[in-house]
Parts: sequence; C-alpha cells; structure tokens
Amino acid sequence: MTVINSNQANSEWLTNALAANNVDTSQTSAITGGVADYSYLDDRLKDSDFWGSKINEFGSYDGATLDMMEWEELKKKKETYS
Repeated sequence: MTVINSNQANSEWLTNALAANNVDTSQTSAITGGVADYSYLDDRLKDSDFWGSKINEFGSYDGATLDMMEWEELKKKKETYS
C-alpha cells in the first residue's frame, strides 16, 4: 500500500467540507468539484517495474494506493478503536 497526494482527492475533500459547512464553492478561489478517479492509470502503469506488481496484487492502481484523504479517514478510525 502506498500513500499519494492527489490534487483530485484534495479538491473532492474541499468541496465536501465546504458543503458540510454550508459554504458555497464560489466563496473560494481553490479548485473544487473534483472526483478522484484513477482508473485511467491501470493501463498506463500496469507494465511499470514498481506499479505493475502492486496493480496485480490489489487489482487496480486505486486499490494499491491511498490518497491523503483516505489515509486521514483510516487514521481517525484507528484512533477511535484504540
């Protein structure tokens, strides 16, 4: 498992955080509205020395990685159960 920083995931998180606080996305100059979709990377990276085996093991690039937002959610769950 590899943790990545993703602009798409960051944008998706910000959009959701703004909505949860009843703030319209027009109130920020940040990039909003993104949806993290990494499916296009499966074919692009399947033959790479590093990613090929990880994609085969986990079924996809998305399965083999955690973007920063997913990582934060896992940390919160672990803290809750600890």
